[in-house]
Amino acid sequence: EGGGRCNCMCFFDFAIDIPFTSAAAIDIAITREVTDDSSDPYAIWSGSIDLNAGSGSVLIEENVGWCD
Repeated sequence: EGGGRCNCMCFFDFAIDIPFTSAAAIDIAITREVTDDSSDPYAIWSGSIDLNAGSGSVLIEENVGWCD
């Protein structure tokens, strides 16, 4: 049902540790390497993160779809 390989949509937390840098911001891309349709890897999110805050979080997607 739903076209997926299992009966749910999985939620994932991503975390990165950034080595010291003098940059005020960095560009990040999260790439999906495993796909259901055997397509090439693709970016599921990309953006710039402001490092001036020291720590924080970025919401990638709030509602990922169905879940039983």
